[in-house]
Amino acid sequence: MSITDQAIKYGYLIKEGQTHKTWRRRFFVLEPEKLTYYCSLKKYKGEIQLNQVTKVIPIVGYRKKSNCLELETSQRVYHIYAPTEEEIKSWYDALLNQIQN
Repeated sequence: MSITDQAIKYGYLIKEGQTHKTWRRRFFVLEPEKLTYYCSLKKYKGEIQLNQVTKVIPIVGYRKKSNCLELETSQRVYHIYAPTEEEIKSWYDALLNQIQN
């Protein structure tokens, strides 16, 4: 079974670290109830339960990065960006669709 078998959307995005605030490329997999991210296709790193997300907003110019999303939960605020505006919009739409369902 592949990590993308249940995926609604998947691909590489750049995520800001929680402690050191460095930007790291991660492989993201959006499933009906969670957004999982991996260091590589085989190395699990973490997940965001979509029922815990209180806010998803696009941000322009966060830490000199264009095409950013901010995902907020009660425990943490995540910042993610994509190389293109089209790509981040696609992720934004897919996330909103899953959160609202």
